[in-house]
Amino acid sequence: MTLSIKGTSEQIADALRAEIESGHLPPGSALNQVQIAGRFRLSRIPIREALRHLEAEGYLTYLPNKGAVVARAPNALEMLEIIELREILEVRLIERAIENADADLVARAAKAMNLMNRAHDEASLRGSHERFHTVFFGVAHRPLMAETINAWRFRLQFDRQRAFLRSVRGVHRQLLAAFANSDARGATESVREEYALMRTAVVGKGALRRLEDAADGGSTPRRAPNRRG
Repeated sequence: MTLSIKGTSEQIADALRAEIESGHLPPGSALNQVQIAGRFRLSRIPIREALRHLEAEGYLTYLPNKGAVVARAPNALEMLEIIELREILEVRLIERAIENADADLVARAAKAMNLMNRAHDEASLRGSHERFHTVFFGVAHRPLMAETINAWRFRLQFDRQRAFLRSVRGVHRQLLAAFANSDARGATESVREEYALMRTAVVGKGALRRLEDAADGGSTPRRAPNRRG
């Protein structure tokens, strides 16, 4: 299929990302720059940039003699380990961020939260959760920690992502209130509560219980690739 879009690297990345998430491009599928450029009727420059976006998000990996291919999704145990690492880092980031919080930060976070809550389609929803948390990360002055958290995100289908964001609306309000009141303990408790909900959203309640039991038994998952979500 040939598509003609008046687009940017971000729009190309959006189109390819949607095909990966839908399964149209399964893990292992090669993404040839020349073929993609012909499909979108664009030069290879925005195609290369789009592929770099997707690689950074964990959707693609590069293999010797093959180039860019669709990366496999992490298994459930790997997801739990990623969530555990993210939670440890984010609690520390929030502890640092609240030390530097001011009224302007709270106002910017409130605006990002309102935009996230009003998101009604996939285009407006994608990235809204990350943008909300990034407002806090910015004043923690730990860019490598923030980058690590944002690199480990998950591919959630639109319906599941929307359901997760609805489930954490109250937690986000608590987090915002904690920053407004300089309540460090309340802020970190809100982060931990959100990650508990994230575990259920990503893995599922029943599977989560079984996998946590297995993990407590000493199984060691392989190192997981980067994922955004």
